[in-house]
Amino acid sequence: MNENSTDQTKQELLRQELSKLVSAGGVLRPEDIVAAARSKSSPLHPYFEWDDSAAAAAYRLIQAAALIRYVKISVETKSDKVVIVRMFESLPSDRGDDTGYRTIHSIMNDEMKREELLKTALCELEAFRIRYRHLCEFAGLMREIERTSEALRAPARRAKEGAPRGKTGSGKRPLSRPRVHR
Repeated sequence: MNENSTDQTKQELLRQELSKLVSAGGVLRPEDIVAAARSKSSPLHPYFEWDDSAAAAAYRLIQAAALIRYVKISVETKSDKVVIVRMFESLPSDRGDDTGYRTIHSIMNDEMKREELLKTALCELEAFRIRYRHLCEFAGLMREIERTSEALRAPARRAKEGAPRGKTGSGKRPLSRPRVHR
């Protein structure tokens, strides 16, 4: 059985099991899933950590990450606009066994890290576009996301193809380098 069919089987099993737990009001609650999964015979059981010590340690890591994401700072963009942003960001290159976060200041002052953050933002925008593409109220926003993504990817594509880099749009960088205000 290949990986794709295994995932499809898993997806179907989870769809069936979770659908059984949807309340009469149409709501699926995490606590109902945990309650159903407690039984060792439940198909949901293996998706959870049942060793309370291990689960507690894992949950503390989730809490620590939430604290990191909670801390905000004010930054001033090139256009002198002050915006509130997360003080720390997790870049894909910092994830894995030794997951970590970097200050937004250090990311914005390192061209490679800044480009990585920009690529991450574009991926998240694309995920948003895909997740909500069925909502016609967002049609204009979806077109703008596509236009902006294409404009930001074009210079990289031209560089990869060996074409000379020309200015696109206003010639300004798509993401300002902030001056950090604490």
